[in-house]
Amino acid sequence: AAINRQINLELHASYIYLSMSSYFERDDVALAHVAEFFADGWREELRHAERLQELMATRGGRLTLQHIQKPGRDAWGNGLEVMERALELQKTINQGLLDLYNLASAKQDPHLCIFLKTHFLNQQVHIIKELGDFVTNLQRLGVPGSGQGQYLFDRLSPL
Repeated sequence: AAINRQINLELHASYIYLSMSSYFERDDVALAHVAEFFADGWREELRHAERLQELMATRGGRLTLQHIQKPGRDAWGNGLEVMERALELQKTINQGLLDLYNLASAKQDPHLCIFLKTHFLNQQVHIIKELGDFVTNLQRLGVPGSGQGQYLFDRLSPL
């Protein structure tokens, strides 16, 4: 059940990232690099869900999919709001992974612990740091008050 919850959380995150990417691709927003960053996030979260599902199948588990809730909005506002939302989303995913790791540790399941460390937990540290840096840089550029700040972030950041 715990791995199923994490798979569904990863799928939910992919859905949110797809929505964010589509928003930034719109002609009235037009921040192509930010759109591509979130498209990469969408694909990455799908890969995470798939990797967890493969692990579960290998171990004889059964996937139980839940309904994927539509993101709470279609228009995401400015880049700062979106990066803050993405940061919170990644922290939620990280907490789910930590909970799963702690459960595996308590159940003395070293295979799952190593799997989570190798394929997920180390990567989570990097993405949370990256998103935190993006939030800081957007704030320095005067976003949300500056459309020019968003443009510069899109053009100059290593997205």
